[in-house]
Amino acid sequence: LFAITGAIGHWAAYDETAAWNKFCLILAAVLFYYAMVDQPDENFNVLAGFWFLIGIGISVYFLLTIDFSTQVVKFKVLHQLGLAWMRIRPELQFPSIHPNDVAGLAIIFGAYGVSVLNRFRLSTIAGRLPALVGFVILLFTIVLSSSRGAFLALTGAVFIVGLWWFLLRGNS
Repeated sequence: LFAITGAIGHWAAYDETAAWNKFCLILAAVLFYYAMVDQPDENFNVLAGFWFLIGIGISVYFLLTIDFSTQVVKFKVLHQLGLAWMRIRPELQFPSIHPNDVAGLAIIFGAYGVSVLNRFRLSTIAGRLPALVGFVILLFTIVLSSSRGAFLALTGAVFIVGLWWFLLRGNS
């Protein structure tokens, strides 16, 4: 369905180049989904851990390269937090990722981290600490991105997972 709606969007678009780029992105996402689904269960833990680490890496890169002084102020308190972060961090002189893009990626890759915690069933805090630090980095990235869409998506995902957990718990 995603690929079909992407093809229709490309056909109906007024900016053919942008539409083609978005269609290719949708097609890549669909192919990635099928590649992940077709993996045997024993590969999933390694892949989930890998994607979680990739998400943390993207977040760290964003946090070290973003220039909050040039960003549009959406939420004043978060903008001030970003400026304070810039004063204490080491600064890399590389191009930064757009905050909306990195916020979406942080949410997507964070979901793999939840799977890592669930699959490994780490019982001690020391065993869970690396994953928890990763979640803090991803959450800090989402907060500093000031992406309203990411906040809404994260809120919706947490609500759905909470509802699912509540319903499963009620049936047991």
